[in-house]
Amino acid sequence: MLHFYRLFSLILVLSPFLCYGQEQQASVLDSMINECRKQDTQNYISCLNSLSQQYNTPDETMTLLYYKASHYISSKETDSAVWYGNKGLEIARQENNTGNQQAFKSIIAVAYSQAGDYPKAIKGYIDVISISEQNGDSVSAAIIKTNVANMYIKQNDYNNAKLLLNEAYHIFSTRNKNKNAAGTLGMIAFVNYKLGDTATATNQAQEAMHLSIVNKNIEAQAKAAGVLAGIYVDKKHYDSAIYYYQLTKELGEAVGEKYHVFMAMSGLMNSYYLLKQYGKANNIAEQLAKDIENKNSPYAKIKFYTTYSNILAATGAYKRALAYQKKAYALNKKITKTENSKVLNEVHTKYETEKKDRQIAENKLVMQEQANKISKRNLYLALLLLAVTILTLAVVMIRMRSKRKIEQINEQKRLQVLNAHINGEEKERKRIAKELHDGIANELAVIKMGIENTTLDIKNEQLASQLKALADTAQKTHRETRRISHNLNPAPSLKNKFADAVKEYLEGMPTTTAQIEVNVIKQADIRLSHEKQLLIFRTMQELVGNALKHSHAQLIEVNLVITDEHINITVSDDGDGMSTDILNNELTLSSVKENATILDGLIDIDSTLHEGTSVLVSILNKK
Repeated sequence: MLHFYRLFSLILVLSPFLCYGQEQQASVLDSMINECRKQDTQNYISCLNSLSQQYNTPDETMTLLYYKASHYISSKETDSAVWYGNKGLEIARQENNTGNQQAFKSIIAVAYSQAGDYPKAIKGYIDVISISEQNGDSVSAAIIKTNVANMYIKQNDYNNAKLLLNEAYHIFSTRNKNKNAAGTLGMIAFVNYKLGDTATATNQAQEAMHLSIVNKNIEAQAKAAGVLAGIYVDKKHYDSAIYYYQLTKELGEAVGEKYHVFMAMSGLMNSYYLLKQYGKANNIAEQLAKDIENKNSPYAKIKFYTTYSNILAATGAYKRALAYQKKAYALNKKITKTENSKVLNEVHTKYETEKKDRQIAENKLVMQEQANKISKRNLYLALLLLAVTILTLAVVMIRMRSKRKIEQINEQKRLQVLNAHINGEEKERKRIAKELHDGIANELAVIKMGIENTTLDIKNEQLASQLKALADTAQKTHRETRRISHNLNPAPSLKNKFADAVKEYLEGMPTTTAQIEVNVIKQADIRLSHEKQLLIFRTMQELVGNALKHSHAQLIEVNLVITDEHINITVSDDGDGMSTDILNNELTLSSVKENATILDGLIDIDSTLHEGTSVLVSILNKK
């Protein structure tokens, strides 16, 4: 793709020096402008402004306006560049100076292109193309057409891009501009690839590769290699794709084209991921992550975030994978649909109507000739091939379906056993809780009342005091028994208000070794079944209990976030942490992992020795 500095060079090609005044005056003004260039950027415009007071003929004023606009394009101050460009264009029209009109329209188009306002940029460039063709400068017009085609490509309007590129390629070929022809042919190959004509795109890319090597056009070679790499990815020939992506990267680095380097590395990352070589894919992704934020294209960012998330998930880094998925989702929501390209097509159609009609007629004629050549033999062959293909696909699908069904049955059996085990535990907890509540707790209450009644009849103060202390102990034991009973069977509390019940339980936990901080963010109601709510409660109970028993932490932080889409639980402590061996042991937090599996959730454990542990459990908030 053409970049900004190439567009700006095009302006200088179209009008290297604006015509003004007499030759002697021009030479003097050129000398003064060169002196201004020696100053720093901040004082350059001031210097040009001072010259405008002395050199103020229309031609001299246009020259100074041109250099001001060029400076603001270089510093990416688009509004200022457009303002000075329009000012110069106004004077050029008053003076009926066609050459200067061409120069200022070019610089305005470059400014709009730089700002991403492609409709305005295309309109400006089409005007410049008309002027160039009227002046007989077909090569400059062809160069501009490749720029306009590039903008159509950025808007996914590949048909209009193809029309302009074919015209430009014809001019370059007939005028022996082979370097330009090589680059343009590579762009045509890319457009045909995007339009689905893979065979034509492959031949054109290979031809562009050969032409660029012969004419030593490294950038065009990089373009052609990139197109071939994309084609081989679609064909699932990943080894060939990797070869051409590496070639694209090397060529891009050779000419300092960061765009080619970035696209090649993105392609390598995706190819290694598809080959399940996750280590190599992750290494490239980490390099790209450093400069992806500087990219202007939100679509490139979304594609990177999604692919990197898949790579991280494949390597077990679920927490980071979830973070990148969220970044991709957030960015995708901000992107609005682009304006319909109909306006751009109408502008271009006014200029190209006759050529388009002729091209359409020629295309119809070719299609009709091809249709007439189809024989019954080819038709029968196609039908036979279709039948064989359908049969093959059917066999493959049946086998795949059978394999998936067996896997699903095995997984269902495993989950049924696990569910039965958990339900058994819950029934046992409920039974014990009932016995504690209805049996021991009631007996303790009776003992307390009996001691209190006995105390009323005893006149010995020392004995009465001892009995009163014994009654207080019985009351404390009664309360603790009820608390244990409630923890064993929290179902009644959860049934009413899940979030409040969790917060009340955690804040009421007796602990002398660590402080427990509870944060509950409830953005939506919980939609899970009562059984799943109880399982979430047990999971959090297990995580907090483990932190209290094993971490030697001073602070345990529990975060419960309920949204429309997810229920996220994070339990973090500042304790001892876990070694790599313990962290990688499949038995570590096995019950929590089993609960997450039953809940169709994700679990991510992040722990560093002597620095604490953080466990995230994320569950979909749906029935």
